[in-house]
Amino acid sequence: SIISATFMMYLRLLIIAAIFNLEVLKVIATPYIVFGLITLIISFVYYKKATNETSKIETEDRNPLELGTAFVFAILFIVTMFITNFVVNNYGTTGLNILSFIIGMTDIDPFILALLTGKYNIDAAAVASAMLIATGSNNILKAVYAVWFGKKKAVSSAFWLIILGFLTIGFGIYI
Repeated sequence: SIISATFMMYLRLLIIAAIFNLEVLKVIATPYIVFGLITLIISFVYYKKATNETSKIETEDRNPLELGTAFVFAILFIVTMFITNFVVNNYGTTGLNILSFIIGMTDIDPFILALLTGKYNIDAAAVASAMLIATGSNNILKAVYAVWFGKKKAVSSAFWLIILGFLTIGFGIYI
C-alpha cells in the first residue's frame, strides 16, 4: 500500500506542477514518470504476490476537508514560504537543497506548493531539484514508517522506498 501511495504522490506532484508551473513540469516530468512507473511495477508485483488473507485493522473515518485541517495547511504553507524565501535569499540553491531534504522528512505538500507558486530568485531547474530532493527524502521517511509500523512484513517495501528515495535525491542533485 505504501508503494502504491508513493506512485500517487509522483502523479499528484506532476499534476500540481502542471497547474502551477509549466517550466518546472518540463524538468520533473521525465524523472517523476520513470519513478512513478517503477512504483507502479513494484506495486503490481506485490499485488500479485499478496494472499487473500483479511486484515483486522481498525480505521477511524474522518473528513479530510475539515476546517481545522485547512487552517493547519494554510499556516504550514505560509511558514514554509517564509522559510524558503529566507533560505534562498541567504544561502542560495545549496541552502534550498538542504532545506528540501529536511522538509522531505515532514509533509512536503505545503513546501512544493510554496516552491511552485513563490517568486524566488531561482530558476525552474533549482525548483525542480528542490522538489526531487524533498520527494526522495520523503520516500526515505516512508521507509522508516513502513518498518516502524509494519515490522518485518514491510522490510522489502522499505528497501524499495529507500532505493527510490536515493535515486530521486540523486537525480535532484544531478539536475
